[in-house]
Amino acid sequence: AQSCFLEFSSLRRALKIMESIDVPSLTKGTLSHFLPDIERIKTILKEPSSNQETLIQQLHEEIARLRDEKLIGEVTSVLARVPTYRHKLLAIRREMDRLHERSAQLKRRARKIEEQRKRDENEHQKALEKEKRREKLLEAKPAKEDGK
Repeated sequence: AQSCFLEFSSLRRALKIMESIDVPSLTKGTLSHFLPDIERIKTILKEPSSNQETLIQQLHEEIARLRDEKLIGEVTSVLARVPTYRHKLLAIRREMDRLHERSAQLKRRARKIEEQRKRDENEHQKALEKEKRREKLLEAKPAKEDGK
């Protein structure tokens, strides 16, 4: 029972001490004690933060430069293929010109053959008509009686 009384009395004394303490002045005292360290840490951290921002900016610039270099590399690659494709296009054009000329020759030849066929047919028709007339002339005609 005596130990409970001692604890109770020490709690009472602690409460009285706490009531007597001025909280604002205690806060000011605590702040005045820790504020210089906080300010010093703040200035110490300001430099790495500034360096970090500078580093981030440099990284962004480097990334942009690398993107530009990649695009330049892609453009260079495309431009390097231009002569190859130009050569292929010229070869296709020559082949198309050759095929056009060949088809024109074939059309002329077909037209000449058709004209010759028509001439031959006309000559054949004329020959048939001439043969019919000749046969008609050669057909036996009844002889006329002279005196009767």
